[in-house]
Order: sequence, then C-alpha cells, then structure tokens
Amino acid sequence: MQPYSLWRGPWLAWFSKPFYQHLGRHGRGIGFVYLLGLCALCTLPSYWFVQGAITHFYDQQLDGYLGQVPTLHFRDGSLSIEQQEPVEIREGDQPLVVIDTSGHYQSLDEIDAPVLVTKHELIMRKGPGRTEHMEFSQLPDMVVDQPMMRRLFDEVRRIAGKFIYPLIWLSDWGYRTFQALMLGGFALLLARRRNLPMTYATGIRLAALALTPAVMLQALLVLLNLSLPAAWLLFLALELGYVYFAVAQQQGDDDALSGTLVV
Repeated sequence: MQPYSLWRGPWLAWFSKPFYQHLGRHGRGIGFVYLLGLCALCTLPSYWFVQGAITHFYDQQLDGYLGQVPTLHFRDGSLSIEQQEPVEIREGDQPLVVIDTSGHYQSLDEIDAPVLVTKHELIMRKGPGRTEHMEFSQLPDMVVDQPMMRRLFDEVRRIAGKFIYPLIWLSDWGYRTFQALMLGGFALLLARRRNLPMTYATGIRLAALALTPAVMLQALLVLLNLSLPAAWLLFLALELGYVYFAVAQQQGDDDALSGTLVV
C-alpha cells in the first residue's frame, strides 16, 4: 500500500484524489497539526520581507532620524533642550515630530506633524479627531541623547528579532485555523447534499488540507513581491473549489482505498 505522509501533503493536496479520500476517512486529528506545519513553511517569505524591511530601516534610515533629535533633558516632569526651538524631525519634506518646549505650539492643530512634544507632555494624533497624551510627570529624571537612543533601538531590534517569526507563524496559523473551521461547515453542507455520512470534524480536516494551494500561492506572491487584483476573491474561489474537490473524493467503497498514513 502506498503511504500518505503529511510531509508530502503540500504536494499531494494539489491533485491527489486518493490523498484526500484516505485522510478524509483515516486522518483523524491531523488537520490542525498539518496546518501548523504548512504555516511554518509558508510564512517564511513574510518573515524575510519583514526582516528585510527592518534591516533597511536600521541601515539606511535610522541614523538620519536620530541625527535630527536633540539631547532631551527630563527633570521634575519637564523637558528641556539646548537648541533653538521649535525642532522638527522630518522625513524628506514631511514633518514627523515637532519639539517645542517654549510654549509657542500647544496642540496638533497648530502644526502639520502627527506628533508634538511640549515642555510637559507628548501629544500624538491617532486618527481623525483623536489624540493621545503622555505626560512627562510619569518619567524619571534622565538625559536622553542620540547614543542612548541608538542603544535602545538596537536592544529592541535584538529582542524583536527573536519573536518576529513565531508571531507571524502563529498568527497565520490562527487565521488558517479559523478558515478551516468556517470551511469545515461548508464541507459538511456539501456532504449532506451528497448524502455522505460526514462529521463536522472530518469537514474541518478536509478544509485544512484543501487550504494548501491557496496558502502556498499566497506565500509565492509574497516571495516574488507580486500582487493580484481582487486577490481575496480569487483565493476564496480557490479554497471553496478545493473543499468541493476534497468532499467529492469521499464517495465510494472504503475497500477501494489504498495507502496508510505516515506522519
């Protein structure tokens, strides 16, 4: 009998009728585990993209931003700087942060930047008509200069580097698990229309396998840095089509099955 290994799933899930037929009937408990492994593989391009963007920012842009920041003196809940004010931190011609401890600017309505730093607080625009305030009275007395900020960014980068891939991987797995739960209901509906004695758990398992082509194609698009118009609609049609294909393979005599599950 031909073995059906889960390691071959990303290949067999594209076309193999016996693969869907056998795991639909004898693959109990493998759906979410299979998705976990599939997402581990297919989130690598997203991780490389994010890591590349972070590296580009640190190597090409960070020093340009830090070079515009004056030394900040925090004492007794107040900020002072030893530089002519206001100070603007810019990205090209666009101001990002305005630092003004003189009291000339008091609100974001008076400036074009989304962040205003005054003598006593930081004001940040969060959306239309929404702002967030952080008072410096919450901070200890300290001096923040460019070398200190660079060390802080380096530490954040070091710590974040350990969690970026697991976060992307497990987030995607959670999303794909939700999809499998929803598509499992669709599979159950298709099975009822065909008078197949299928359970919801089997529908979820088939949906997990049927997600393979869409997950792999999305990973390929990320890897090639390509986008498709109305991609969500195309992927939805692909997912529904493969669920239909998977359910259709559950018809027939169980004796006709060949193969054993190998994890």
